[in-house]
Amino acid sequence: MARRINQLTARSIATIKDPGLHGDGNGLYLKVTKQSTRSWVFRYMKAGQPRSMGLGAVAQVSLSEARDAAGELLRFPS
Repeated sequence: MARRINQLTARSIATIKDPGLHGDGNGLYLKVTKQSTRSWVFRYMKAGQPRSMGLGAVAQVSLSEARDAAGELLRFPS
């Protein structure tokens, strides 16, 4: 079965209240803290170890910008 991408919407981002990571696909996650702050996180593997890279707060980085950034990181890993 293929992996689902683009699972989040602008409306769902505003209404998610559960703390934790909420996946959008292609390694992009919405991170919601206990204090209800929201930020974008890109998760990937490097040398067999899971890594996370912050992409910015939801207030400064839109969903489409976060998807573009995650796509670039997938194409050109560091």
